[in-house]
Amino acid sequence: MPDRRGTSPDQALLVGVSTYEYHVDRNEYFGLPGDIPAARHNVERMKSTLQGMGLFPDSALRVCDDTCSEEQVLAELKATSKLARGLLLFYYCGHAMPHLRGEELWLPLHRGHAVRGEDSTDYANSLRLTRVLERLGRSPAQRIVVVLDCCYAGTAEALLGQLPESRRRKFTLLLGVQSNRRVDAGDGEDATPYTRELTELLSAGHHDLRDLAQRLAATAAAQGWKTYEGSVRETVHVAGDPMAQVRLEPTAAAPENRVRPVVRRRGRGRTVPRRRERTTPLPGGLGDRLRGALLRPAARLVTACVLLALLGAGVGAWLWLTGDGQAHACVPPQEIRLLTDPELEEAVRAAADAFEATAAANKDAHGCLRGGITVYSAPADRVAKAFREDAAAWQDPTQAANPARDIGPQPDVWIPATSAEVPRARPAGGGAGPAELSDHPTALPVSPMVLAVPAAVADRAGLSAGRPGRPLDDLLADVLAAEPGSAVRRTDPEVGTAGLLATQGLYAGLDGVADRKRAERRTTDGLRVPVSTGGQLLCEPPHGGPGATDTLLLPAFRLKDDPDCGRPDTVRRIAVQPDDVPGLDPVFVRVRWAHASGGFTSVRQETLEAFETWLTGPEGRKQFILRGFDSGGISRASTEDLNTTLAQYRQATGPGRVLFLVDSSGSMADRWEGDGGALGLLKAAFEGLGTEDEYAVWGVASADGADRPYSIVLPMDGHRPDTARATLGSKAALHRDLEADPYRALGQAVDTLAAQGRDDDRPQLVVLLTDDEDSRRPGWQRQLDDLTDRTRDKGVPIVMAVMESGACAAGAPARRVADTAGGRCLDAPGTLVRDLAAEVAWVGKGEAR
Repeated sequence: MPDRRGTSPDQALLVGVSTYEYHVDRNEYFGLPGDIPAARHNVERMKSTLQGMGLFPDSALRVCDDTCSEEQVLAELKATSKLARGLLLFYYCGHAMPHLRGEELWLPLHRGHAVRGEDSTDYANSLRLTRVLERLGRSPAQRIVVVLDCCYAGTAEALLGQLPESRRRKFTLLLGVQSNRRVDAGDGEDATPYTRELTELLSAGHHDLRDLAQRLAATAAAQGWKTYEGSVRETVHVAGDPMAQVRLEPTAAAPENRVRPVVRRRGRGRTVPRRRERTTPLPGGLGDRLRGALLRPAARLVTACVLLALLGAGVGAWLWLTGDGQAHACVPPQEIRLLTDPELEEAVRAAADAFEATAAANKDAHGCLRGGITVYSAPADRVAKAFREDAAAWQDPTQAANPARDIGPQPDVWIPATSAEVPRARPAGGGAGPAELSDHPTALPVSPMVLAVPAAVADRAGLSAGRPGRPLDDLLADVLAAEPGSAVRRTDPEVGTAGLLATQGLYAGLDGVADRKRAERRTTDGLRVPVSTGGQLLCEPPHGGPGATDTLLLPAFRLKDDPDCGRPDTVRRIAVQPDDVPGLDPVFVRVRWAHASGGFTSVRQETLEAFETWLTGPEGRKQFILRGFDSGGISRASTEDLNTTLAQYRQATGPGRVLFLVDSSGSMADRWEGDGGALGLLKAAFEGLGTEDEYAVWGVASADGADRPYSIVLPMDGHRPDTARATLGSKAALHRDLEADPYRALGQAVDTLAAQGRDDDRPQLVVLLTDDEDSRRPGWQRQLDDLTDRTRDKGVPIVMAVMESGACAAGAPARRVADTAGGRCLDAPGTLVRDLAAEVAWVGKGEAR
């Protein structure tokens, strides 16, 4: 039967999982909490409500239930996303499991189960929410609505920030509970409260999404909805575009296709400062325009479980119409997996999309797609190490090595940012390994590294765009002379090759560790976690605040177009090319796997060969050049240069010393346990520290007049992270009858680190994790003034991690403390786990080093 979904501009996919094969009560190590019978009622209600509204033709509304595999759900997701032109709706109800660091939300399907590593838990046979949002965001749909009725649903607010701003603006999120909170699944006799109220409102004619969100919040407050933990349950509304009026109404009249929804079945056998609209319980419908959140992008890894599913699944619609009007059945296209450097991911994905859409070699005689390219990225050094040392673990993972979890599935193609990465990835001694990299990688268009100087600064410094034939150090001297307050920033040398090449230029001519440490302080602000890509670097606000200017070291192709940063104060820059910084020279590397399960089908082999021919030929090279790459000459890094520079960087930036202060007073009772509680935040932060780093934990609670406002939970020393987490769990105690004295504790913490740092040059950091409840106790203003005077010149930055939104507003006490000490203030619940872990990782050497 022909698939007529393309006849409707509006498309919907409803996913509801009510039963799970693996339960924690009988599969203690890897099971899920249990079944959710209400999910079945939820999907039935949503389907009947949407059809009753005349919103989607039957053929444009797909339902995936317990019988759908991960492969089938992903295929439906991609096909539905491609077909939508007007409204695209994605609804999910079932279990949701967060990653420890808050960087992911897993949506397990019927056979979903935990995969536990040493420091984190991931989930197999489950959807990654980041991947779902990314796939939806690439749809040509005008409006995208995501409804999540599951635990931790509010995490989606932060995860949406990984998308480019142009894609985020199409989204509206309706989320059943705030981040870091669970919800009770009920008795299963009816739908869950959130979906029940949502469908009733829709049926009553309330189709404006802001109005819907406000009414949902009002009902939640009136009925006293609670989270599983017993706290107040908040419904969350996130609008990507503050000016768009989004209504759940048909985009245009479309013929009603009386075709039963296809449910793919199989046998069971077996999360720039953004604004989130927190809806408040207001009476009546306001129905006005959305106010939304402009989330900064953060480049993220597309990792194992989703991509592994794509290998065997194939994606796309099964039936397409050819030019002669005859219907032909299309088999799912073969999936080719392409691993690349984070700096190249956007450009490579755009080229892969062009291949899928336009290459004649990727179509069969009926116009069906032969192959699809899945593009994902991972830190360059981690990829090289995985190929070099752990390739076998891609097929047979161990507790110590699991590249499929940490990087992604076995790639068919690898495109590193420089040809010098390839020798780093070959096994030591030149022996054969499970992953055979092609001996003669094909070169792709190049991009030099440039100094992106604000135009006004360049004019004062007498610099013009192009190649002045001078080393980087001379150019920086001119820039800093013209703008003494300017910082010079680059991307993270441990994530992307571009950051490592920039570091090679910064270290040129420096002989010792002390010189390189001084270079790090001179050329970066030294306190901010480096971003992963040049696109993010261009959109970062200057470290000195509004009006300040930063000079950036990044690939020239990033300056091809003005960045879409979602704010009007983007700085115009010129590109000055130093003559001693190597450029990016990406190469196409085929990866052949020994003993690969299933091997290559002839169609898949032909697709891979066609893609290589296309990408390395005129059409593929044109895609890179259109995005700012060049066919001209550049200087190239050597493998030895990369290895040496990375070792020097790690020596110059670590090991570090961190003193954690955690508010353990009675006000923290509701924020102590759980992944998003105080102990969970600390345990996640420990991941950025290794055995060479020193760190300690103080519990901050004391009786009035006590000599010491803290107790030592973990002494200052080098700790194994697993031992530190165990000690924290057994020794950290909540003192319900005591209060915190945060400013006195912070003063003593800064003095302690300042004294310990007199004889070394280690990066240091003080972290206070608090609910801010005790920041305004009697005499707080004097104490705050004393603290800022005391810490101003100590050189020990303070991170204020506050578990309360708005605590870091301009002029707030926590913000004053952080700004004065040269640290950061964090107060976004949806990203607190991730942001705190990143701050600590910037100081520590981490377990991966």
